[in-house]
Formats: sequence, C-alpha cells, structure tokens
Amino acid sequence: MVCNNNDYNLFIEMRTLAKLASFREKRPAALAAREVLEMATAGGATALGLADEIGDLTPGKKADLIVLDRTGIGWTPLPANDPFTALIYSVNGLQVTDTMEDANSCCVIKNGHRSTMAQPSPARQTTFSG
Repeated sequence: MVCNNNDYNLFIEMRTLAKLASFREKRPAALAAREVLEMATAGGATALGLADEIGDLTPGKKADLIVLDRTGIGWTPLPANDPFTALIYSVNGLQVTDTMEDANSCCVIKNGHRSTMAQPSPARQTTFSG
C-alpha cells in the first residue's frame, strides 16, 4: 500500500509530515522543522538510493536550488521566527523567486519568470500488475 495525497508540492508534503507526526505523538513539534527539512532532502535521496549523488550541498553532488522571497508575511517576525519553522509551516511555492537545475549557472525561473526553454523530462510510464 502506498500513502499518497496526490500533491507534488514539497512545501505541503513537509507540512503534512510535521502535522501528522504531531498528531500521532499527541504533542506539538514532535518532529523539529529542521529534521523535517532533512528528511525531505537528504532523507529523500537516501530513500531513493541516490545519497552519493544528491540530497545535500556537498561539493561534487548534483543540486537543484531555489531562492525564496523572505519579505512575505510567512517569515515574520524576523529575527524571532525560526527560518526552518517558517519554511515548514508558513511558506509555500509562491515564495519561490528563482530555481536552478543541477546548481548550474542557468536559472530555470528567474524573478518568478521562466528564463530558459528547459523542458521537464516526460514522466516515466509505469505498468502495475497484480
């Protein structure tokens, strides 16, 4: 059985994980926000068997990077609000201003607009049997 909420938004997935952990453990912040982020990045790479290639910002690894607009309401009040907590519980993809694929110098999204003609690879077709 696969748990899937049919949402491919990493911000929402991280928020859901944090809230479900709190619900299960019957206490707020059962998982620290920084731990949730690590699970979504390095933990995801490990789960995929790709920890030697992706998952953190180690030199030589591939990395997709995003830049977030930190002037919005989800980040405030600064500096009192922990940026990891804001990232998990308050912000979403609308705050993404720039993205870079494989951490090269070519931005795919710059200032909120597509800046290259990079096309996403087609989804792999999977056949389920049984």
